[in-house]
Amino acid sequence: MAIQSELASVLEIACTADELSGLRRPPPDFLHLTLAFLGEQPLEKVGVLAEKMASFFEGVASFPIAFTRLASFPDAKSPILAALPELDPALLTLQNTSRALVESEAIVLETRPFRPHVTLARQRKRGAGKGVDDPIVWSRGGLPGDTLREGTLWGKVSAVSLYRSEITPLGSHYSVIQRCELS
Repeated sequence: MAIQSELASVLEIACTADELSGLRRPPPDFLHLTLAFLGEQPLEKVGVLAEKMASFFEGVASFPIAFTRLASFPDAKSPILAALPELDPALLTLQNTSRALVESEAIVLETRPFRPHVTLARQRKRGAGKGVDDPIVWSRGGLPGDTLREGTLWGKVSAVSLYRSEITPLGSHYSVIQRCELS
């Protein structure tokens, strides 16, 4: 996604509210759209997934994505603050293709309801969720002093990546294992 700076601006603007101070925020280049959460997996299964990605996503076209909400995720008590996109057919198809790839390797996904999202920040304490559900407010380019805009933040989904997430005392660190460009 080429809108990391705008998504970072959503978080910066939201964090000016007292109730959202003290959030642990990832660097803007760590922001990514999560289609499925795999949890802990054996390295061999992850390697096979990485090898199969190109064939699963061959011919899948890039598409626009519309972020409209800033919300606690997955529910009001969650410590995660996320940008939520509209669930349009192209995004749901990409999510279903991703799930099919994962399940083809006998990786069992969580049964809890899940939707695509971008994690923008986490509360420092579990159970400290603030129950946020607000329209997106952002600034073009994410620069201080830019005009604030409320409403849809448009971007483009142009690749699918398999990430490794490592939890550290400073927060999550993400590294790309495999990346497939969409046509």
